[in-house]
Amino acid sequence: MASSPKTQEELKPLADLGDYYEEPELAATLKNTTRTLRAWQAKGEGPPRTVIGKKIYYRKSSVMAWLLSREQKPLVRRGAR
Repeated sequence: MASSPKTQEELKPLADLGDYYEEPELAATLKNTTRTLRAWQAKGEGPPRTVIGKKIYYRKSSVMAWLLSREQKPLVRRGAR
């Protein structure tokens, strides 16, 4: 059975990328470069990404989870004055 053509309302969620950063936007937000983001990805260190064609997107909730996973507690030095 052939599927019916999609209505504009059905396609709306696909067009709304408000929950995603584009690569340059995330780089600016993190005060880094797109080159740094790509280096992190090559090392397996950066936030998860979605690639569509030549465009790279980062889900905002995934970026936040990645940032939280990198959070560190401050070191407490014993005997420090």
